[in-house]
Amino acid sequence: MNFALTIDGTFILGVGATIASIVVFFGSVWLLLTLILGARLAYFITASVSLGFLFIMTIVWSIGTPLGPVGEFGKPTQASLPHWEPIDIGTDPGALKFGPAASYPDAPWAPPDEEDAAQVSRAAEMEGDAEEYLTEQIEAGNVENFADPGYAQVQEDSERLLENEDGQFGMLTYVPDPAAEIAEGDPAPSGELFVVLRFEPGNPLGKARIIAAGTFLLLVGHLFGLNRMETRARKAREEEEGA
Repeated sequence: MNFALTIDGTFILGVGATIASIVVFFGSVWLLLTLILGARLAYFITASVSLGFLFIMTIVWSIGTPLGPVGEFGKPTQASLPHWEPIDIGTDPGALKFGPAASYPDAPWAPPDEEDAAQVSRAAEMEGDAEEYLTEQIEAGNVENFADPGYAQVQEDSERLLENEDGQFGMLTYVPDPAAEIAEGDPAPSGELFVVLRFEPGNPLGKARIIAAGTFLLLVGHLFGLNRMETRARKAREEEEGA
């Protein structure tokens, strides 16, 4: 309950800060221009300049190392960070829903190359995503030999990687943690637990590019409106001069 209240409070604070920033930074400029140009023309000028600046920023965010918004946006494969997607978990590698799991930890599985920074980094990320999956499965009642994720630890040097035409896969083993304090009433952890995952490269720049596309469309629309207003104003001046 306290956690939910904290999230709600943070969300409300973020919404308030966003609205306040729009009112202060954009609203103040619009208000000053309104005194000179009128409300409608002031809006198009303020919006066009603001959207132009935002579009430049989104272009920067959309190239190279992710600098702007990243993470989930729509479908995970469209704009997600690289992550390990769980496939299955169980006490028998041969029973997992992944054929090559039966040969774990032997070939075609291989330990991460210690001289390959990318493999070492992915193996570390795999442990984190596997732990989240383990927690979910314990809470769902699909794991019997560990009553709590804190009772398990990754067996040393159990991480294995496999790469084939279908992508890159990882697998590791959980064993009881001898240092874990077992809560009263919980069964003692026992045996081994195997987790197999698939690496999803994702698209870290996808979110920024989606925002860039939307910003570009808004910018074009506002520039079109600004151009029409300028055309009307020029015609009005010409008619006044002709009269």
